[in-house]
Amino acid sequence: MITTFAVGAVIGLGLFLLGFALIPRRAGLVQRLAAFDEARSAAARPAYRAVAGESEFSRRLGSALARFCAEQGWEFRSLRSSLSLVDKSFENYLATKILLAVFGLIFAPLLFAVAGLAGFKIPIVFPVWAGLVLALIFFVLPDLELRQQVTRRRRDFRHAVGAFLDLVAMNLSGGRGIPEALMAASEIGSGWAMWRIREALVNARITGQTPWQALGALARRARLTNCATWPRR
Repeated sequence: MITTFAVGAVIGLGLFLLGFALIPRRAGLVQRLAAFDEARSAAARPAYRAVAGESEFSRRLGSALARFCAEQGWEFRSLRSSLSLVDKSFENYLATKILLAVFGLIFAPLLFAVAGLAGFKIPIVFPVWAGLVLALIFFVLPDLELRQQVTRRRRDFRHAVGAFLDLVAMNLSGGRGIPEALMAASEIGSGWAMWRIREALVNARITGQTPWQALGALARRARLTNCATWPRR
């Protein structure tokens, strides 16, 4: 009897959440303002780039989830900064988490169903709890992977900053001015970090910012507090 109630509760909760997500709701003022801010900031961000091998369903799911987060006013600034650092889109990240959770939720019951067809008698509560646990584990897997990638990229960025400053010092000692020394140093180096620095300097020249403002903004986006204030001369 307890097992039946537990299975019914899980199924009922799933149906309720599904209906709650599908039924259209009237957005409040706060949600509308959040959606407007998200649309304005999205226009300033690079367009959503499809990942190789990503299906049309995954792209639509990611876009729908991102739009839902915008309507609720959930900005996820720290998460977006981390994703930008590893060149991943927010939409693909959300779709991956949901699809992995759904896969984990149905994988365990299917596995136990095959075992039942093979003649093994397994209480129904086992596949239910196993599916929930696997769904939770698979849901957090993208977070763990993202954390490792971000840690590695921030370490590489710090090393690139050290090499970049050494190159700047060499160019300054050779008689070049500060803007020329910065650009020449960014063009000598290779790798994604030097490319980001070079892009920031080029954009600063176009928009009229000082190199220090552009480089400081780059460090803040990468959340490198020890590089947020670049040495001046």
